[in-house]
Amino acid sequence: MKLLLFWFTINCSWLCLSQSKDTIFIIRYHQNKKIATKEVKLSNEQNWGYAKAFDQQGNEIYIMHTRNVAGHASVEFIYYPSGAVKQAHFTSHPDGGIQWSDIIHRFDETGKITEVIDTSSDDFGHPRLTINPKFLHDTLTTIVSPTVLVPPKKQEAIACAEIYTTSIYLINATGKFRKFKALQLNAPIDELQQKGEIAKNDTVKIGSYLEAQLFTHPKERIKLEVFGKNKDGFQFFWEEPKQEGKSKRSYYLVAVKR
Repeated sequence: MKLLLFWFTINCSWLCLSQSKDTIFIIRYHQNKKIATKEVKLSNEQNWGYAKAFDQQGNEIYIMHTRNVAGHASVEFIYYPSGAVKQAHFTSHPDGGIQWSDIIHRFDETGKITEVIDTSSDDFGHPRLTINPKFLHDTLTTIVSPTVLVPPKKQEAIACAEIYTTSIYLINATGKFRKFKALQLNAPIDELQQKGEIAKNDTVKIGSYLEAQLFTHPKERIKLEVFGKNKDGFQFFWEEPKQEGKSKRSYYLVAVKR
């Protein structure tokens, strides 16, 4: 049963808090009273959530996972006077890592992405600036792209396949020191940690693998288990992958207690 905590009007849109199954949501509406954004309000009792944005027809146009453990991940929205999302700013930093994510998505008033600016940093602490007008998302079908001048490529007699690197990390958000086990499913994984220990809220690298101009999701290559007492149960979810240049991508598997 949902309990409406409070609501008020800002710039012809509405903001409210509602509670369902001990999860508190922050919700802002379009002028037509359809949901513009929905965020899980994080607290000492609620460590994991998400931030979503919707267009005026109710279609999902943006989603990022958020957390306040194992580092942090958060989203800040800016709105048009009509209540439509104008900008979504995502920042994330794994606990104990030198890498971070800092990504801005800008939208027109109909909900179409007009610009993506990525100033994230890779595993080696090298910041980057990427303006990507070809951002793809499963829920998107139309993309508005700014004009980008691309210098002509030199002709090459022989085109060689580029090697892509995929790295796998485990984040322990179960609240306690744990042991883990990694099982290789098919193709080899370099420097695979078949078993080990991981501290509370820590991040460890499980391994990496190389492919020719292809990123295969780690769930097709590896199975991870985390162990606790007999009564303990765990669940896992993959964070959005971190793209580090054209040829390198990192995946983070988060373990949480049921």
